[in-house]
Amino acid sequence: MTLVLIEELLKPVIESMGLILWGCEYSAGKQTARLRVYIDKADGSIDLDDCVRVSHEISPLLDVEAGLNSAYHLEVSSPGLNRPLFKEAHYSMSIGADIKLTLYDPVDGRRNFSGRLVAAEADQIQLCVPKVKREIKKGMEVSPDAGQAQTLVFALRDIKKARLVYDFSDATGKKDRKKPAKKPGKKSN
Repeated sequence: MTLVLIEELLKPVIESMGLILWGCEYSAGKQTARLRVYIDKADGSIDLDDCVRVSHEISPLLDVEAGLNSAYHLEVSSPGLNRPLFKEAHYSMSIGADIKLTLYDPVDGRRNFSGRLVAAEADQIQLCVPKVKREIKKGMEVSPDAGQAQTLVFALRDIKKARLVYDFSDATGKKDRKKPAKKPGKKSN
């Protein structure tokens, strides 16, 4: 059974619990596979009890209906701050955020890209990324515009995985941590 069919199977059950099915990941292992199911709430307040409730509800359903051909571990989780992006809607909700993505096939010798998501529509995204130095055998070749930004377009079908990059400095409001100024008249040791 494909992930799309597994999501179709799980979505009504998870939504009936007042939750959102964010997406699923399946990875085969040597002896057992792993099925990770990401759930969310509109306000993002998923807790351990929600994960346990969903796990208890969907586990028997998966065992009977999913037709997974091997033993697997079920993990139910919040997508978290560095949430994976599975669908065009996820990208659309994340415009303006920093993301990392991995492609199935390289583009200009690269599979991994990081940058600011600037658009998501018509089954493609636009990512603003800094231009990088190119390696050559005897050192680094620096293009005249290295470090400047460029906008790249990727089809969603070409993206193997993508996730948000949460900037913790934005949450604290402290981008630069400076040492406090010394008080006058006090000697430091």
